[in-house]
Amino acid sequence: MNNETNVKNIFMKYYFIIFFAIIGPYCLNGQTIYVQSDHWVYDYLDRLETLKIIPAVHNGTLPMTRSKIAGYLRFISKSPNQFEKLNNLDQEQFYYLLIEFQDELEDFLENQTMYDSCFFKWLHKSKMDPIIPDFIYKNNRNLFSFINDPLIAYWDPIFFRSRLFADTDTSQAREYVFQDTNGFRLWGFLGRYVGFMVDVRDTREWGSRQYPNQKNYTEKGLGFVQGNGDFIYHDETRAYSVVSSNHFSILFGKDDNRWGPGTQSQLALSDRATTYDQFRLKFHTSRITFTHVYAWLQHYQPDFFYGNYAQKALTAHRLEFTPWSWLDMGIHEVIVFSGRMFEAGYANPFMFYRSAEHYLGDRDNALIGFDFEFKAVARSKFYGEVLFDDFKASKLGSDYYGNKYAWMMGCFIADPFRLSNFEMRAEYSYIRPYTYSHENPLNSYVQYNTPLGHYLGPNAKELFVEFAFQPKRWLGLLTRIKQSSKGENTDLLNVGGNILVPANPVDYGDSAPFLEGALSKVLNIGFETRMEFLRNMWVNLSLDYFCLDREATLENPELVNSKTFQANFMLSINY
Repeated sequence: MNNETNVKNIFMKYYFIIFFAIIGPYCLNGQTIYVQSDHWVYDYLDRLETLKIIPAVHNGTLPMTRSKIAGYLRFISKSPNQFEKLNNLDQEQFYYLLIEFQDELEDFLENQTMYDSCFFKWLHKSKMDPIIPDFIYKNNRNLFSFINDPLIAYWDPIFFRSRLFADTDTSQAREYVFQDTNGFRLWGFLGRYVGFMVDVRDTREWGSRQYPNQKNYTEKGLGFVQGNGDFIYHDETRAYSVVSSNHFSILFGKDDNRWGPGTQSQLALSDRATTYDQFRLKFHTSRITFTHVYAWLQHYQPDFFYGNYAQKALTAHRLEFTPWSWLDMGIHEVIVFSGRMFEAGYANPFMFYRSAEHYLGDRDNALIGFDFEFKAVARSKFYGEVLFDDFKASKLGSDYYGNKYAWMMGCFIADPFRLSNFEMRAEYSYIRPYTYSHENPLNSYVQYNTPLGHYLGPNAKELFVEFAFQPKRWLGLLTRIKQSSKGENTDLLNVGGNILVPANPVDYGDSAPFLEGALSKVLNIGFETRMEFLRNMWVNLSLDYFCLDREATLENPELVNSKTFQANFMLSINY
C-alpha cells in the first residue's frame, strides 16, 4: 500500500469526526429519526399540499425526519383556517398522526383531542388496566416503551405473512408462493442530541417455484440470499444514529434514499434496492432542502460472497427549493465510482460533481437531474423529472448511442370533480438505451444487481395510472393499471437493455434505436384493499391480472406469451 493510499484511508477514518466537530455545535438542539419512505404519512402530506392546506412539502427528497413531518402537523394545528379545510376523514387522520408523532409534539398535545385505539382502551381503560404493566402499549403506539432519563426507547415486533396464488395459462399447475418475515424495530433517543433506529427482518420464502440450490447469492431488490432448492432465506437490517436540530440532521448508518417527485419509481434514487451504508447530511427550511449523501455500495458478480468483490461508492447531493408557493424545483447530481472507497473531491457537499469527475480523470459514472412540481391548478399537481447520464447536444433527438437520458411526467388530482377522499394519479416514464450503464461495469448504477434508479433499467418505458378511494380511515381501495415495454439484449445483439453491459459501437455501430432487441410488454391491472384493524396491523388483499407478450428472436423463434391471474393476501404488524 503506497503513501497516498495510507493518507486517504486515514483521512476517511477521521473525516466524519472532523465534520461532526465542526457542524455539531449548531445541531445539538433536538432529537429525531427518519420516517421510512414507504410510510403512508407521505401520501397524506402529498394530498394536503395538493389541496393547498399546507405549504411546500418537498416530498421529492425522502425520507424526512420525524421532526420535519411534525412541523406540518403543528402548522395545521396552529392555523384554524387551514384546519377547517380538512374534511372529516382528513381530520381523523390528523388526530391519528398526533399519536404517531407525540414525541415531537409533546409541548402542545395537552390541548389536543387524542385518538384512543380500541386496543389501548381495552388495555388501559378497562378492568384489564390493573394487571397490565405500564410499559406495555402505554403511549397508544408502541408495544413496549422504556423511559429512563436520558434514554427513551420503543420496541415493536415485525410480523409479516404473505400468501400468493396464481393461475397461468402456460402452466398446468397453480403457482403458489408463501413468505414469512419476522423481526423487530427498536428506536428512540439518547438525551437531547441523538436519535437511533434498528430494524431487523428475517424472511423465508417457499412454494411451487424452482429456487436455486446455491448457498449464497442475491435477488432483485435484495442483498444476501441463501437458497437450497426448496426455499430461500434472506435478511435485511436498517440501522443508524442521527444528530439533529430544527434545521440540520446528520445520519450515519444503513438506510436508503428516494429522490424525485414520482411515486411509482424515481429516475435518480429509488428505494427499491436494498439499503446501504451511508453518511447523510440534510439541511432544510420552509423553502429549501439540501441533502448530501456519501455511501458505500455492493456490486454483485460471480463468487461475490467468496472473495470476488470490488470497492464501490456513491456520492450525491440534491437541492429542492420553492421559489413560489405554486412551484417546487429540484436539482441533483450523483456519482458512482469504484476502485477506492474515498475521494476527497466527492466528499465536499458543495462541489460541482461533474467538474470533480473530470478533474479526477473522467473515469466515473456521473448523472445529473432536474425535476419540478407545478401546483397552481386547484386540487391538482403536475410534476416531471429529467435525468442526464450522458448526451451529445448536436445529436439530441437522434438514435445516437451516447444520448443516455430518461424523463418522467406525471399528475396527481385530489378530490376530482369534488368527490371527497378520491384521488387519481398518472405517470409516464421513458428511459433511453444504455442509461445508467458505464464503460466500466463496476461503475454501473446498481446496488448488488438492482438499479438505483428506475426499476425497469434502460431501454424501457412505462405508463402507470392509479385510482384510490378511502371511505374510512382504516380502509383504502385502489385500482391500478400499468403497461410497460422493454427492449432486452440478446446473445447476438447489444441494444442497451442491460444496465451491466456498456455500449460497444465497434461491434454494434453508434445507433441505438429505442426498444430494439427482444421486446417484452407487460400489462398489469390490479385491485387492492388495505385495512388497518388495529393500529399498525395491516391486512392487504390484492387481485392482479398480468399479460406478458414477448416478440420472437433468433435465439427464441417462438413467441412467449402468458396470462396470469394472481391473488395475494398479506398480513403485517408494524411493517
